[in-house]
Amino acid sequence: MNEDNKLLNNDSREEQAIYRDQIISEYRNNPLIEALPDILSKEEVVKKLLYYPEFNHWERTLEPHLRLHTIQRLFSYFQPLNIHIDLERRISRMIRQGYIHRNPLDREFVQLYGEGHEAIINKDYSLMTSNASTSANSMMLIGISGTGKTQSLNRILSLYPQVIVHSKYKTNLMSQYQVTWLKIDIPYDGSVKGFCVQVLVEIDNLLGTNYYSKLNKGNASANTMLPIICQIARRCGIGLIIVDEVQHLSLAKSGGAEKMLNFFVTLINIINIPVVMVGTNKAMDVLSKQLRFSRRQVGQGDIYFDRIKDSSNASWNLFADPLFDYQWTNREIDNRKEIKDALYEESQGIFDLAIKLYAMSQVRAISTGKEELSVEIIRKTADESFKIIKPILDAIKSGNQSKLLIYDDLKPIEFNDYLIEHQSTININSRIKEIQDEIKKTTSNKSVISEEVLLKLISLGYDHIKSRKLIEEALRTQNDIDSEKELIKAVFRIMDEKDTIEDRTKIKHPKDKVTLKNNDIRSIVQEGMKDELSSYNSLKRAGLIWTIQ
Repeated sequence: MNEDNKLLNNDSREEQAIYRDQIISEYRNNPLIEALPDILSKEEVVKKLLYYPEFNHWERTLEPHLRLHTIQRLFSYFQPLNIHIDLERRISRMIRQGYIHRNPLDREFVQLYGEGHEAIINKDYSLMTSNASTSANSMMLIGISGTGKTQSLNRILSLYPQVIVHSKYKTNLMSQYQVTWLKIDIPYDGSVKGFCVQVLVEIDNLLGTNYYSKLNKGNASANTMLPIICQIARRCGIGLIIVDEVQHLSLAKSGGAEKMLNFFVTLINIINIPVVMVGTNKAMDVLSKQLRFSRRQVGQGDIYFDRIKDSSNASWNLFADPLFDYQWTNREIDNRKEIKDALYEESQGIFDLAIKLYAMSQVRAISTGKEELSVEIIRKTADESFKIIKPILDAIKSGNQSKLLIYDDLKPIEFNDYLIEHQSTININSRIKEIQDEIKKTTSNKSVISEEVLLKLISLGYDHIKSRKLIEEALRTQNDIDSEKELIKAVFRIMDEKDTIEDRTKIKHPKDKVTLKNNDIRSIVQEGMKDELSSYNSLKRAGLIWTIQ
């Protein structure tokens, strides 16, 4: 199936190939590897994965219904931890290792692709199982719901353009689309055909092809679709397949789970495409029964996304501490440790629950008029909003193994020593804190300056909404502002450009119509605006500013 003339969708996930020199010898002279982003250091991974949403102190003065919208930003908060750095490094290795023996410029790979095409035409699928060298491997990513498996994967995958367009490599003309990763959910019925359909539809959406419509005309069976998908995977240079919701295989008809896993073995063994299996604890029941597939998992090992089991754990503090920079209540909390401990107790160290509880508690504090977070509010919010999952949380709190066995998602799993942090591993937590401090240092100064200037303008009678807009415009148009004086000058300069002195009085709050008199400080400020250093000189002449010798 030749789809070279198809146009790609105009999507931000697509980019033209830029080839980078490779230090590692086996990665050289392979356009599929050289077109990938650079291999990242630990510090670079933290900076790229970390995401702190926008927060402005003046937003606490907004009306309650507006603040309820700003609280939604919390759900985009992401704090990378050691496990995320580990996962990124494994994904990076898997994609590159999988491409080693799929170099589109190698004669052996071109020959295999030709044999695959011939096999499909002749319906002789024995040629699809040629003994090609294999460099791909896979892993399992397992954990209870809410621990961030999917969110972490999505952020890591976003570091790669999903589609790379190749046209010329060195002196060789090259017409190829490279799909660096493909993420597919196991269908609820666990059927192989349903999975194949999803693969075809996703590729069509990415590349603008029509593979699905071609295969669906004859109502193709799963056995017919498998070799064709393998050939398409070769043609599109798929670097990694992420298979999510693996626990759904337990719902497959008799033999269905085995067929699905055999398909993944084909991808790994024959086409050298690494596969990441993602699921809840229940997925282990399915995978452990299929020894043939389980043996393929040793390449990169397994990762278990667990809850934080102790509120004093460094990872919990690293995750929770920055959250307190996001408070939209009128009053900040005094004792952060009490709130943090309450969040842990009610969420049991499950990140998703902790963020949701923190957000919902702020909503409750604002909507009830209390305007301050408290342990009482957090506990009451949890009691009312976590009713459905309360039995699960109670089972976790109890530590009773018999209770945990009732819930498939929380079934205890014994993993090897890989999940234990080795003493020789460099602790990245301190470096993450340094990066946090760097980010705060660069953003907090302007926030404080903006807040102070806003308060001064309001105290002079200017409308707070229009004043805030003027401050934002000044900061946006003049990047080098680093003091209150510079910001005030920039704001007044924008006023001068937009309005006359008489018009400027119109931006006062409608409830604060004041008759200006000579002894009114606002009259003095406005009178002095006629020259550039207006306000300062006028206030000094009026005796309201003096210099200490």
